[in-house]
Amino acid sequence: MKPEIIAIASSTGGPSALRKICAKLSEKINIPIVIVQHMPKGFISAFAESLNVISRLQVKEAKEGEKLESGVIYIAPGGIHMLINNEKIYKIIRMEDSKSLNGVKPAADRLFMSISDTYKGKDILAVVVTGMGRDGTIGVQYIKSNCNCYCITESKKTSVIYGMPKSVFDAGLSDKEVDLDNIADEINKIVIGW
Repeated sequence: MKPEIIAIASSTGGPSALRKICAKLSEKINIPIVIVQHMPKGFISAFAESLNVISRLQVKEAKEGEKLESGVIYIAPGGIHMLINNEKIYKIIRMEDSKSLNGVKPAADRLFMSISDTYKGKDILAVVVTGMGRDGTIGVQYIKSNCNCYCITESKKTSVIYGMPKSVFDAGLSDKEVDLDNIADEINKIVIGW
């Protein structure tokens, strides 16, 4: 598999999980990474900056109309859904101020649904880590129905809240359950072969 994008969903316990993952991702990853972390409006910018300090890849809060670039990690802003759209030859970030899904906004499901349309038939790597509820499950289902999707879920052992990963696992959509400390290694192996 040669993924064209990595999509990550996280919620409760997610900030520290994302720190561990981002700190260990290889600088050789040459595809975009998009993240939905459930956080209130106004908090993502500082969080992205803190991750940027420890990551070998650039980490930033996503902006409306931004062109997706390889080797950059984009985190959805609070209070609005993030989508990826095709525009001419580019993939563009769009914000959608529609209703909450699963009681959250941004929702990983909404991002993942847009990826399933925009990357139809392509290889996608989806990752669902700690969090309450079931956000991400329907989205992974969409991606798997339209794309060649490999899905990693965080193990019960290391999840702060084993809600979102459990929901994906119980739906039969997880290809591999992985302890948090090994998720970045797994991503590196899939994307760059080690």
